[in-house]
Amino acid sequence: MPLCEQQNAIQEKLGSRSNLAIGVGNVADDQLKIGALRAAEANLRRYIALSRELGIEEANADAHQELGRLLAYRGAYSESETELATALKMFEGRREIQSQCIVWAYRALRELLLLRSTPQSAIGNRQLAIPRLAARWNWRMRRPASIAPTPETTSAPTGCWARRTASPAARRGRAPPARGAGTLPPHQQR
Repeated sequence: MPLCEQQNAIQEKLGSRSNLAIGVGNVADDQLKIGALRAAEANLRRYIALSRELGIEEANADAHQELGRLLAYRGAYSESETELATALKMFEGRREIQSQCIVWAYRALRELLLLRSTPQSAIGNRQLAIPRLAARWNWRMRRPASIAPTPETTSAPTGCWARRTASPAARRGRAPPARGAGTLPPHQQR
């Protein structure tokens, strides 16, 4: 990391703001990985500020996403939600579904951390937060949230799971042959 910080100092002296922004973002990512949360927060905020100056904040929505996750870990839940909402809005504008999913996962993590930090007497009021997030997610995916699984729908695997667990013949759309009758390849049958 000292090498990256030296590179950032060189880029700052040269006046290369775009390379400095990239370097600051890389240092913040490394600091997140080693758990230096205060330093990572400072660098993420600097990265966001540099992105705004350069007019490329929309392209660097991941900085808001990571800052939201970091703030959730630190216990700044309202500020975390603001950053995650900002990131989600930017990703929705660019129609980046995978990045939106990551933001929703960070929001769920934030809710779980918030529940963990809440005294037991106040948890009753917060227990609906995660189902509300799930209901909003189902609405975003244009799937009704009110469909409950029934014994008929849960008895056999469906979708991708059914294709993975089915026999090769069933995957190709043909029924497998009955056991014992014609199960050998033609060149082995006598």
